[in-house]
Amino acid sequence: MSLSFLWPLSWRLYLAVFLTQIILLQGIHAAAETLPTEPKVPDFSKYYDIELKKKAFFKFLTPHIRVENNWLQKQRTKLLTLLESSQLPPSDRAWFTSLCTKFRVHCNNSLPIKLNALLGKVDILPESMVLMQAANESAWGTSRFARNNLNFFGQQCFKKGCGTVPLRRGKGQKQEVARFTSVRDSVHHYFMNINSFSRYQKMRMIRAQLRKEGKSVTGVALAGGLLPYSERGEFYVREIRQMIRHNQKLIEL
Repeated sequence: MSLSFLWPLSWRLYLAVFLTQIILLQGIHAAAETLPTEPKVPDFSKYYDIELKKKAFFKFLTPHIRVENNWLQKQRTKLLTLLESSQLPPSDRAWFTSLCTKFRVHCNNSLPIKLNALLGKVDILPESMVLMQAANESAWGTSRFARNNLNFFGQQCFKKGCGTVPLRRGKGQKQEVARFTSVRDSVHHYFMNINSFSRYQKMRMIRAQLRKEGKSVTGVALAGGLLPYSERGEFYVREIRQMIRHNQKLIEL
């Protein structure tokens, strides 16, 4: 006899919903475009021509950024459709709950509040900003953390052994430079960091205002919300903006 027959129906239904949400959370990007077998990270230090190095760096990272943005755009389009209808079909409930969990949106709020909260987070990040942050944080892919940890964005973790202990970590501090299993994973975690954590709410507010005014979501504009990303604060923001302007033509090639 199957064990499920010994469980009350309510528990079986609960388990089915729970397992469905776990599967969606683990494979929520499965329906998005996926890249072919991930190529090995190039040795960017071998490039002596600066322009060729930059082109190689952009060529390597841009496909990963576009996979993420394509997925975000698809989820956003679906959310906008739900906002217009003000109804959540039963077939979309598991997907919607998983999205709320993934983007740290409270599940107990009303549907309109949850939809608007998600639309503030489920949105693209300009390629120019992502590329310039990656270039800045990884020294154009040549840093030891980029090479050894596949960490192109200076992302930190706080569980012992989750990454590499930085040389200049202060006494009593626990942060490590995160280690990733793939570049794709590194890019994804960067996107989730920017799009879901409260410290980057200002950046998301800038993006939402641009949407409201019908203006383009640009890297230069969104960089204004990156003050918490670096201890250098305003200097870091100015540096990212300067890098975007200086490299815009190469990015667009």
